[in-house]
Amino acid sequence: MNNPVTARVARFIVEADPGRLPEELHETARRLIYDNLAVAVAGSRSPAGRIVQEHIRQLGATGHAAVLGTSLRAPASLAALANGTAAHADDYDDTQIASLPDRVTGLLTHPTTPVLSAALACALTSGATGQQLLEAYEVGVEVACKLAEAIHPQHYQKGFHSTGTLGAFGAFAAAARLLQLDEAQVVRGLGIVASLASGLRGNFGTMTKPLHAGRAAENGVVAAQLARRGFTATPDVLDSEWGFFAIMGGGFDREYLEQRLGNPFQLQHPGVAIKPYPCGSLAHPTMDAVRDLVLTHDVRPEQVERVEVGVTRYIRQPLRYQRPQTELQAKFSLEFAVAIMVLERQAGIHQYTDEVVQSARVQEFLERVHVYVDPAMEARGYDKMHSVVRILLKDGRRLEQEAQLARGYPQRPFTREDHLAKFEECARGVLPAGSAQRVWEKVMALPRLRDLQELVSLLVA
Repeated sequence: MNNPVTARVARFIVEADPGRLPEELHETARRLIYDNLAVAVAGSRSPAGRIVQEHIRQLGATGHAAVLGTSLRAPASLAALANGTAAHADDYDDTQIASLPDRVTGLLTHPTTPVLSAALACALTSGATGQQLLEAYEVGVEVACKLAEAIHPQHYQKGFHSTGTLGAFGAFAAAARLLQLDEAQVVRGLGIVASLASGLRGNFGTMTKPLHAGRAAENGVVAAQLARRGFTATPDVLDSEWGFFAIMGGGFDREYLEQRLGNPFQLQHPGVAIKPYPCGSLAHPTMDAVRDLVLTHDVRPEQVERVEVGVTRYIRQPLRYQRPQTELQAKFSLEFAVAIMVLERQAGIHQYTDEVVQSARVQEFLERVHVYVDPAMEARGYDKMHSVVRILLKDGRRLEQEAQLARGYPQRPFTREDHLAKFEECARGVLPAGSAQRVWEKVMALPRLRDLQELVSLLVA
Protein backbone atom coordinates (compact mmCIF):
# COMPACT_ATOMS: atom_id res chain seq x y z
CA MET A 1 0.00 0.00 0.00
CA ASN A 2 1.16 3.54 -0.72
CA ASN A 3 -0.45 5.01 2.37
CA PRO A 4 1.87 4.26 5.28
CA VAL A 5 0.59 6.97 7.62
CA THR A 6 -3.10 6.31 6.97
CA ALA A 7 -2.49 2.59 7.44
CA ARG A 8 -0.41 3.25 10.55
CA VAL A 9 -3.20 5.27 12.17
CA ALA A 10 -5.82 2.71 11.19
CA ARG A 11 -3.75 -0.12 12.63
CA PHE A 12 -3.29 1.79 15.87
CA ILE A 13 -7.04 2.36 16.21
CA VAL A 14 -7.74 -1.35 15.78
CA GLU A 15 -4.81 -2.88 17.66
CA ALA A 16 -3.96 -0.43 20.47
CA ASP A 17 -4.24 -2.05 23.88
CA PRO A 18 -4.75 0.65 26.52
CA GLY A 19 -5.23 -2.11 29.09
CA ARG A 20 -1.45 -2.53 29.19
CA LEU A 21 -0.90 1.05 30.28
CA PRO A 22 -0.24 2.13 33.88
CA GLU A 23 -3.22 2.42 36.21
CA GLU A 24 -2.52 6.10 36.80
CA LEU A 25 -3.28 6.77 33.11
CA HIS A 26 -6.67 5.10 33.48
CA GLU A 27 -7.39 7.15 36.57
CA THR A 28 -6.46 10.30 34.66
CA ALA A 29 -8.84 9.23 31.89
CA ARG A 30 -11.66 8.63 34.37
CA ARG A 31 -11.15 12.07 35.92
CA LEU A 32 -11.30 13.67 32.47
CA ILE A 33 -14.46 11.73 31.68
CA TYR A 34 -16.01 12.86 34.97
CA ASP A 35 -15.12 16.47 34.20
CA ASN A 36 -16.65 16.27 30.74
CA LEU A 37 -19.88 14.71 31.96
CA ALA A 38 -20.17 17.70 34.29
CA VAL A 39 -19.74 20.30 31.57
CA ALA A 40 -22.10 18.42 29.24
CA VAL A 41 -24.79 18.57 31.93
CA ALA A 42 -24.14 22.29 32.41
CA GLY A 43 -24.25 22.93 28.67
CA SER A 44 -27.56 21.12 28.30
CA ARG A 45 -29.28 24.25 29.65
CA SER A 46 -27.30 26.69 27.50
CA PRO A 47 -29.04 28.39 24.58
CA ALA A 48 -26.90 26.45 22.12
CA GLY A 49 -27.62 23.15 23.86
CA ARG A 50 -31.35 23.76 23.96
CA ILE A 51 -31.57 24.76 20.31
CA VAL A 52 -29.82 21.54 19.25
CA GLN A 53 -32.14 19.53 21.50
CA GLU A 54 -35.18 21.15 19.89
CA HIS A 55 -33.72 20.43 16.45
CA ILE A 56 -33.43 16.74 17.35
CA ARG A 57 -37.00 16.65 18.72
CA GLN A 58 -38.33 18.16 15.53
CA LEU A 59 -36.55 15.50 13.48
CA GLY A 60 -38.66 12.93 15.31
CA ALA A 61 -35.79 10.46 15.42
CA THR A 62 -35.88 7.82 18.14
CA GLY A 63 -32.98 5.93 19.66
CA HIS A 64 -31.30 4.63 22.80
CA ALA A 65 -28.51 7.14 23.38
CA ALA A 66 -29.07 9.68 26.14
CA VAL A 67 -28.85 13.43 25.76
CA LEU A 68 -27.32 14.35 29.11
CA GLY A 69 -29.19 16.70 31.41
CA THR A 70 -32.49 15.95 29.65
CA SER A 71 -34.99 13.12 29.23
CA LEU A 72 -34.32 13.03 25.49
CA ARG A 73 -33.12 9.84 23.78
CA ALA A 74 -31.82 9.85 20.22
CA PRO A 75 -29.86 7.82 17.66
CA ALA A 76 -26.14 7.66 18.39
CA SER A 77 -25.11 10.31 15.87
CA LEU A 78 -27.65 12.87 17.08
CA ALA A 79 -26.96 12.20 20.75
CA ALA A 80 -23.27 12.76 19.97
CA LEU A 81 -24.19 16.05 18.28
CA ALA A 82 -26.25 17.22 21.27
CA ASN A 83 -23.79 16.18 23.98
CA GLY A 84 -20.78 17.47 22.07
CA THR A 85 -22.38 20.86 21.53
CA ALA A 86 -23.49 21.04 25.17
CA ALA A 87 -20.09 20.02 26.57
CA HIS A 88 -18.38 22.84 24.67
CA ALA A 89 -21.14 25.43 25.06
CA ASP A 90 -19.70 26.99 28.21
CA ASP A 91 -16.08 26.55 27.04
CA TYR A 92 -15.48 24.69 30.29
CA ASP A 93 -14.09 21.48 28.75
CA ASP A 94 -10.48 20.28 28.88
CA THR A 95 -7.56 21.35 26.70
CA GLN A 96 -4.71 19.50 24.98
CA ILE A 97 -1.22 20.44 26.18
CA ALA A 98 1.43 20.93 23.49
CA SER A 99 4.55 18.77 23.41
CA LEU A 100 6.37 20.51 20.54
CA PRO A 101 7.96 23.96 21.08
CA ASP A 102 6.36 25.48 17.97
CA ARG A 103 2.87 24.21 18.78
CA VAL A 104 0.69 26.39 20.98
CA THR A 105 -1.02 25.04 24.08
CA GLY A 106 -4.58 26.32 23.95
CA LEU A 107 -4.61 26.31 20.15
CA LEU A 108 -4.72 22.55 19.63
CA THR A 109 -7.86 20.64 20.63
CA HIS A 110 -10.42 20.24 23.35
CA PRO A 111 -9.86 16.49 23.15
CA THR A 112 -12.45 14.95 25.45
CA THR A 113 -15.65 16.55 24.18
CA PRO A 114 -15.83 15.13 20.63
CA VAL A 115 -14.30 11.80 21.67
CA LEU A 116 -16.42 11.12 24.74
CA SER A 117 -19.63 12.36 23.12
CA ALA A 118 -19.14 9.92 20.26
CA ALA A 119 -17.93 7.11 22.52
CA LEU A 120 -20.79 7.38 25.01
CA ALA A 121 -23.41 7.43 22.26
CA CYS A 122 -21.94 4.37 20.57
CA ALA A 123 -21.44 2.56 23.87
CA LEU A 124 -25.09 3.05 24.81
CA THR A 125 -26.38 1.80 21.47
CA SER A 126 -23.99 -1.17 21.31
CA GLY A 127 -24.34 -2.33 24.91
CA ALA A 128 -20.64 -1.77 25.69
CA THR A 129 -19.12 -2.20 29.13
CA GLY A 130 -17.50 0.54 31.14
CA GLN A 131 -14.08 -0.85 30.31
CA GLN A 132 -14.80 -0.77 26.58
CA LEU A 133 -15.96 2.84 26.85
CA LEU A 134 -12.82 3.76 28.78
CA GLU A 135 -10.46 2.15 26.27
CA ALA A 136 -12.29 3.66 23.27
CA TYR A 137 -12.02 7.07 24.91
CA GLU A 138 -8.28 6.66 25.56
CA VAL A 139 -7.59 5.62 21.96
CA GLY A 140 -9.76 8.43 20.57
CA VAL A 141 -8.02 11.11 22.62
CA GLU A 142 -4.64 9.79 21.53
CA VAL A 143 -5.58 9.94 17.83
CA ALA A 144 -7.05 13.44 18.07
CA CYS A 145 -4.10 14.87 19.99
CA LYS A 146 -1.34 13.32 17.90
CA LEU A 147 -2.95 14.35 14.60
CA ALA A 148 -3.43 17.86 16.00
CA GLU A 149 0.27 18.18 16.77
CA ALA A 150 1.41 16.48 13.58
CA ILE A 151 -0.43 18.84 11.23
CA HIS A 152 1.49 22.02 10.42
CA PRO A 153 0.58 24.92 12.76
CA GLN A 154 -0.76 26.94 9.83
CA HIS A 155 -3.90 24.77 10.03
CA TYR A 156 -4.99 26.74 13.08
CA GLN A 157 -3.25 29.95 12.12
CA LYS A 158 -5.22 30.15 8.87
CA GLY A 159 -8.49 29.84 10.73
CA PHE A 160 -9.47 26.20 11.22
CA HIS A 161 -10.79 25.23 14.65
CA SER A 162 -8.88 22.08 15.56
CA THR A 163 -11.57 20.75 17.90
CA GLY A 164 -13.93 20.58 14.96
CA THR A 165 -11.40 19.25 12.47
CA LEU A 166 -8.98 16.97 14.35
CA GLY A 167 -11.57 16.21 17.01
CA ALA A 168 -13.61 14.43 14.36
CA PHE A 169 -10.78 11.91 13.85
CA GLY A 170 -10.66 11.21 17.58
CA ALA A 171 -14.43 10.78 17.68
CA PHE A 172 -14.22 8.38 14.75
CA ALA A 173 -11.45 6.36 16.41
CA ALA A 174 -13.53 5.91 19.56
CA ALA A 175 -16.65 5.01 17.56
CA ALA A 176 -14.68 2.56 15.42
CA ARG A 177 -13.45 0.75 18.53
CA LEU A 178 -16.93 0.43 19.99
CA LEU A 179 -18.49 -0.65 16.67
CA GLN A 180 -15.62 -3.15 16.27
CA LEU A 181 -14.53 -2.08 12.80
CA ASP A 182 -11.73 -4.03 11.17
CA GLU A 183 -8.63 -2.36 9.73
CA ALA A 184 -9.99 -2.05 6.17
CA GLN A 185 -13.16 -0.45 7.49
CA VAL A 186 -11.15 1.95 9.63
CA VAL A 187 -9.06 3.02 6.62
CA ARG A 188 -12.28 3.84 4.75
CA GLY A 189 -13.71 5.57 7.81
CA LEU A 190 -10.67 7.83 8.03
CA GLY A 191 -11.31 8.84 4.46
CA ILE A 192 -14.95 9.59 5.21
CA VAL A 193 -14.37 11.60 8.37
CA ALA A 194 -11.59 13.63 6.71
CA SER A 195 -14.12 15.05 4.25
CA LEU A 196 -16.68 15.73 6.96
CA ALA A 197 -14.28 17.51 9.35
CA SER A 198 -14.67 21.28 9.56
CA GLY A 199 -14.84 24.28 11.88
CA LEU A 200 -13.77 27.91 11.40
CA ARG A 201 -12.30 30.20 14.05
CA GLY A 202 -14.31 33.06 12.58
CA ASN A 203 -17.26 31.70 14.55
CA PHE A 204 -15.56 32.04 17.94
CA GLY A 205 -17.78 34.00 20.28
CA THR A 206 -20.97 32.52 18.81
CA MET A 207 -23.02 29.33 19.27
CA THR A 208 -21.35 27.87 16.20
CA LYS A 209 -18.08 27.35 18.08
CA PRO A 210 -19.58 24.65 20.35
CA LEU A 211 -21.42 23.30 17.32
CA HIS A 212 -17.97 22.49 15.90
CA ALA A 213 -17.42 20.06 18.78
CA GLY A 214 -20.89 18.59 18.42
CA ARG A 215 -20.47 18.10 14.70
CA ALA A 216 -17.03 16.53 15.23
CA ALA A 217 -18.64 13.95 17.53
CA GLU A 218 -21.52 13.37 15.12
CA ASN A 219 -19.18 13.12 12.12
CA GLY A 220 -17.07 10.51 13.89
CA VAL A 221 -20.11 8.36 14.59
CA VAL A 222 -21.52 8.74 11.07
CA ALA A 223 -18.16 7.90 9.47
CA ALA A 224 -17.85 4.73 11.57
CA GLN A 225 -21.42 3.67 10.80
CA LEU A 226 -21.01 4.24 7.06
CA ALA A 227 -17.64 2.49 6.91
CA ARG A 228 -19.09 -0.54 8.70
CA ARG A 229 -21.80 -0.74 6.03
CA GLY A 230 -19.26 -0.69 3.20
CA PHE A 231 -19.22 3.01 2.26
CA THR A 232 -16.07 3.74 0.25
CA ALA A 233 -13.42 6.46 0.56
CA THR A 234 -9.83 7.02 -0.50
CA PRO A 235 -7.34 4.73 1.31
CA ASP A 236 -4.63 7.40 1.57
CA VAL A 237 -6.46 10.37 3.05
CA LEU A 238 -3.61 11.36 5.39
CA ASP A 239 -0.80 10.85 2.86
CA SER A 240 -2.19 12.04 -0.46
CA GLU A 241 -1.33 15.38 -2.05
CA TRP A 242 -5.11 15.83 -2.16
CA GLY A 243 -5.57 14.56 1.38
CA PHE A 244 -6.41 16.12 4.72
CA PHE A 245 -2.94 17.12 5.90
CA ALA A 246 -1.89 18.61 2.57
CA ILE A 247 -5.06 20.58 1.88
CA MET A 248 -5.97 21.73 5.39
CA GLY A 249 -2.53 22.11 6.88
CA GLY A 250 -0.05 22.51 4.08
CA GLY A 251 1.62 19.30 5.27
CA PHE A 252 2.47 17.52 8.50
CA ASP A 253 5.31 16.14 10.58
CA ARG A 254 5.42 12.56 9.32
CA GLU A 255 8.24 11.49 11.61
CA TYR A 256 6.45 12.83 14.68
CA LEU A 257 3.26 10.96 13.88
CA GLU A 258 4.98 7.71 13.02
CA GLN A 259 7.14 7.73 16.15
CA ARG A 260 4.83 9.32 18.74
CA LEU A 261 1.40 7.82 18.10
CA GLY A 262 0.82 5.84 21.29
CA ASN A 263 4.42 6.40 22.39
CA PRO A 264 3.70 7.76 24.91
CA PHE A 265 -0.04 8.33 25.09
CA GLN A 266 -1.02 12.00 25.38
CA LEU A 267 -2.63 11.19 28.73
CA GLN A 268 0.78 10.12 30.01
CA HIS A 269 2.75 13.07 28.63
CA PRO A 270 2.39 15.98 28.28
CA GLY A 271 -1.21 15.49 29.36
CA VAL A 272 -4.57 17.22 29.17
CA ALA A 273 -5.53 20.27 31.25
CA ILE A 274 -8.85 20.54 33.07
CA LYS A 275 -10.38 24.00 33.03
CA PRO A 276 -10.89 25.95 36.25
CA TYR A 277 -12.89 28.63 34.40
CA PRO A 278 -15.59 28.47 31.66
CA CYS A 279 -13.75 30.47 29.01
CA GLY A 280 -10.89 30.24 26.54
CA SER A 281 -8.04 28.30 28.16
CA LEU A 282 -5.44 30.84 27.01
CA ALA A 283 -6.78 33.19 29.68
CA HIS A 284 -6.51 30.78 32.59
CA PRO A 285 -2.91 31.26 33.79
CA THR A 286 -3.43 35.02 33.70
CA MET A 287 -6.70 34.67 35.61
CA ASP A 288 -5.00 32.58 38.29
CA ALA A 289 -2.27 35.22 38.60
CA VAL A 290 -4.86 37.99 39.02
CA ARG A 291 -6.72 35.86 41.56
CA ASP A 292 -3.53 35.25 43.54
CA LEU A 293 -2.66 38.94 43.63
CA VAL A 294 -6.17 40.03 44.59
CA LEU A 295 -6.48 37.48 47.39
CA THR A 296 -2.93 37.85 48.72
CA HIS A 297 -3.07 41.65 48.89
CA ASP A 298 -6.84 41.94 49.52
CA VAL A 299 -7.23 44.21 46.50
CA ARG A 300 -10.60 45.95 46.20
CA PRO A 301 -11.90 47.17 42.82
CA GLU A 302 -12.06 50.79 43.98
CA GLN A 303 -8.33 50.67 44.78
CA VAL A 304 -7.31 49.78 41.22
CA GLU A 305 -6.08 52.48 38.87
CA ARG A 306 -5.11 50.18 36.00
CA VAL A 307 -4.29 46.55 35.19
CA GLU A 308 -1.63 45.81 32.58
CA VAL A 309 -1.33 42.32 31.09
CA GLY A 310 1.59 41.37 28.84
CA VAL A 311 0.98 38.26 26.69
CA THR A 312 2.15 36.51 23.53
CA ARG A 313 0.51 37.11 20.17
CA TYR A 314 -1.08 33.66 20.30
CA ILE A 315 -2.94 34.65 23.46
CA ARG A 316 -3.88 38.13 22.23
CA GLN A 317 -5.27 37.04 18.86
CA PRO A 318 -7.91 34.45 19.91
CA LEU A 319 -8.94 36.43 23.01
CA ARG A 320 -9.88 39.27 20.75
CA TYR A 321 -12.97 40.86 22.31
CA GLN A 322 -11.65 43.90 24.16
CA ARG A 323 -15.10 45.25 25.07
CA PRO A 324 -17.40 42.20 25.04
CA GLN A 325 -21.16 42.68 25.05
CA THR A 326 -22.33 39.07 25.40
CA GLU A 327 -21.32 36.07 27.47
CA LEU A 328 -20.02 34.28 24.37
CA GLN A 329 -17.81 37.22 23.47
CA ALA A 330 -16.66 37.41 27.10
CA LYS A 331 -15.38 33.83 26.87
CA PHE A 332 -12.83 35.16 24.37
CA SER A 333 -11.99 38.36 26.18
CA LEU A 334 -8.90 38.55 28.39
CA GLU A 335 -10.06 41.99 29.47
CA PHE A 336 -13.29 40.55 30.88
CA ALA A 337 -11.45 37.65 32.51
CA VAL A 338 -9.20 40.08 34.37
CA ALA A 339 -12.03 42.46 35.23
CA ILE A 340 -14.35 39.83 36.66
CA MET A 341 -11.57 38.31 38.74
CA VAL A 342 -10.87 41.69 40.34
CA LEU A 343 -14.56 42.51 40.76
CA GLU A 344 -15.83 39.17 42.09
CA ARG A 345 -12.70 37.12 42.88
CA GLN A 346 -14.19 34.21 40.96
CA ALA A 347 -15.15 33.41 37.38
CA GLY A 348 -17.64 30.57 37.05
CA ILE A 349 -20.72 29.81 35.02
CA HIS A 350 -22.70 32.41 36.97
CA GLN A 351 -20.22 35.17 36.12
CA TYR A 352 -20.32 34.41 32.40
CA THR A 353 -23.82 35.67 31.65
CA ASP A 354 -25.09 38.47 29.43
CA GLU A 355 -26.42 40.28 32.49
CA VAL A 356 -23.03 40.34 34.21
CA VAL A 357 -21.09 41.20 31.04
CA GLN A 358 -23.38 44.11 30.21
CA SER A 359 -23.50 45.49 33.75
CA ALA A 360 -22.25 49.02 34.28
CA ARG A 361 -19.61 47.99 36.81
CA VAL A 362 -18.05 45.48 34.41
CA GLN A 363 -18.14 47.79 31.41
CA GLU A 364 -16.58 50.57 33.50
CA PHE A 365 -13.80 48.36 34.83
CA LEU A 366 -12.95 47.08 31.34
CA GLU A 367 -11.63 50.57 30.60
CA ARG A 368 -8.97 50.03 33.27
CA VAL A 369 -7.61 46.79 31.74
CA HIS A 370 -4.85 47.07 29.12
CA VAL A 371 -3.67 43.92 27.31
CA TYR A 372 -0.63 44.08 25.03
CA VAL A 373 1.86 41.80 23.29
CA ASP A 374 4.99 41.69 25.46
CA PRO A 375 8.31 40.94 23.68
CA ALA A 376 9.66 39.34 26.88
CA MET A 377 6.76 36.86 26.95
CA GLU A 378 7.14 36.22 23.21
CA ALA A 379 10.79 35.31 23.71
CA ARG A 380 9.82 32.45 26.04
CA GLY A 381 8.03 30.47 23.34
CA TYR A 382 4.46 29.32 22.89
CA ASP A 383 4.25 25.81 24.31
CA LYS A 384 3.14 27.40 27.60
CA MET A 385 0.79 30.34 28.15
CA HIS A 386 3.27 33.00 29.25
CA SER A 387 1.95 36.28 30.64
CA VAL A 388 2.75 38.95 33.19
CA VAL A 389 0.15 40.81 35.26
CA ARG A 390 0.71 44.24 36.84
CA ILE A 391 -1.98 45.75 39.05
CA LEU A 392 -1.36 49.47 39.57
CA LEU A 393 -3.10 50.77 42.68
CA LYS A 394 -4.22 54.33 43.33
CA ASP A 395 -1.95 54.55 46.38
CA GLY A 396 1.10 54.02 44.16
CA ARG A 397 1.70 50.34 44.86
CA ARG A 398 2.50 48.07 41.92
CA LEU A 399 1.66 44.36 42.25
CA GLU A 400 3.19 42.00 39.70
CA GLN A 401 3.10 38.27 38.96
CA GLU A 402 4.05 36.11 35.99
CA ALA A 403 2.07 33.08 34.83
CA GLN A 404 2.39 30.13 32.50
CA LEU A 405 0.35 27.28 34.00
CA ALA A 406 -3.16 27.32 35.43
CA ARG A 407 -4.81 25.09 38.00
CA GLY A 408 -5.96 21.90 36.32
CA TYR A 409 -2.64 21.23 34.58
CA PRO A 410 -0.82 18.00 35.45
CA GLN A 411 1.70 20.12 37.37
CA ARG A 412 -1.17 21.72 39.35
CA PRO A 413 -3.81 18.99 39.29
CA PHE A 414 -7.37 19.21 40.48
CA THR A 415 -8.00 17.53 43.81
CA ARG A 416 -11.00 15.28 44.29
CA GLU A 417 -12.66 18.20 46.08
CA ASP A 418 -11.97 20.47 43.08
CA HIS A 419 -13.64 17.94 40.79
CA LEU A 420 -16.69 17.60 43.01
CA ALA A 421 -17.05 21.36 43.40
CA LYS A 422 -16.93 21.90 39.64
CA PHE A 423 -19.48 19.13 39.07
CA GLU A 424 -21.81 20.64 41.66
CA GLU A 425 -21.53 24.02 39.97
CA CYS A 426 -22.30 22.48 36.58
CA ALA A 427 -25.18 20.29 37.81
CA ARG A 428 -26.94 22.95 39.89
CA GLY A 429 -30.52 23.28 38.69
CA VAL A 430 -30.23 20.28 36.36
CA LEU A 431 -29.51 17.22 38.54
CA PRO A 432 -30.53 16.41 42.12
CA ALA A 433 -28.35 17.46 45.04
CA GLY A 434 -25.66 14.91 45.78
CA SER A 435 -25.24 13.89 42.14
CA ALA A 436 -21.58 14.91 42.10
CA GLN A 437 -20.57 12.22 44.59
CA ARG A 438 -22.77 9.51 43.08
CA VAL A 439 -21.49 10.14 39.54
CA TRP A 440 -17.90 10.26 40.83
CA GLU A 441 -18.27 6.79 42.34
CA LYS A 442 -19.68 5.34 39.12
CA VAL A 443 -17.05 6.91 36.88
CA MET A 444 -14.22 5.75 39.13
CA ALA A 445 -15.73 2.24 38.90
CA LEU A 446 -15.96 2.28 35.08
CA PRO A 447 -13.71 -0.79 34.57
CA ARG A 448 -16.13 -2.85 36.66
CA LEU A 449 -19.40 -1.68 35.08
CA ARG A 450 -21.05 -4.37 32.98
CA ASP A 451 -23.18 -1.72 31.28
CA LEU A 452 -23.57 2.04 31.42
CA GLN A 453 -27.26 2.42 32.17
CA GLU A 454 -26.87 3.04 35.89
CA LEU A 455 -24.25 5.73 35.28
CA VAL A 456 -26.36 7.42 32.62
CA SER A 457 -29.46 7.32 34.84
CA LEU A 458 -27.62 9.70 37.18
CA LEU A 459 -26.97 12.19 34.35
CA VAL A 460 -30.41 12.66 32.80
CA ALA A 461 -33.35 14.73 33.95
